[in-house]
Amino acid sequence: MRYTREERGEMAVAGSLLYGMVLIFPASYVAWRSDGDLWWMALVPVTLGALLGFVFPGPLLRLSGDRRSRGGDDVDVDLPDGDSGSGD
Repeated sequence: MRYTREERGEMAVAGSLLYGMVLIFPASYVAWRSDGDLWWMALVPVTLGALLGFVFPGPLLRLSGDRRSRGGDDVDVDLPDGDSGSGD
C-alpha cells in the first residue's frame, strides 16, 4: 500500500495534532519532574507526532475512514444472479 506525498503531508499535520496531544502528557510529566528547560515540552511531542504521522499514516487514515485494499487485493468477484443466500 503506497501513499502519495500529499497524503503523507496531511497525515504529518494530523499526527502532530493527534499523536502530539497524546505524547504531551508524558512529556509534561517529565518536564514537571525535571528542573531543566521547559521549551521542549511542546516541541518534542509535536515533532515526534508529525514524524509518526508521516512514517506511519495507516492508523490515521483508518481513523479518518479511508479504507484501502492492499496492492494485489483488487479482485473482481462475479456473484451469481438469483438466490441471495438468505435461506428463505
